[in-house]
Amino acid sequence: MNIAIDDIDYGTFNQENHTSEQGQYYVKIFEKLDLALGRHTIKIVGDGKPTEKTIDMLSIKVKN
Repeated sequence: MNIAIDDIDYGTFNQENHTSEQGQYYVKIFEKLDLALGRHTIKIVGDGKPTEKTIDMLSIKVKN
């Protein structure tokens, strides 16, 4: 899985070793804590493998 924010590529993140028996992933793979106040674009590109992935627990906190 590849992650980009505001057209800045933060790299490829491997989910291969984080599966439960049901084939779901439950691990934080990326964190970005220094975004400035304003609008941002998040782009998540899957790895192209047939294994189902669920992306959840997206947390956005305004920097004071």
